[in-house]
Amino acid sequence: MRNRSSQTKQKPFWSPRQVAERWGRGRLTVIRAIKSGKLRAVRFGNRGHYMIPAAEVQRVERGE
Repeated sequence: MRNRSSQTKQKPFWSPRQVAERWGRGRLTVIRAIKSGKLRAVRFGNRGHYMIPAAEVQRVERGE
């Protein structure tokens, strides 16, 4: 099994679905965390899809 930190370093951004799967939560739970300011994300594309920086995924996993 791979170390989670090595997986995070390979990807610069994670989609809400990928983060939800990684953390065992629902996609909408991740989106609510973004909208409430508990999880930082940026919006990409014409439709404004959320993407979470790998550093933010690591920050939350460390409990900061």
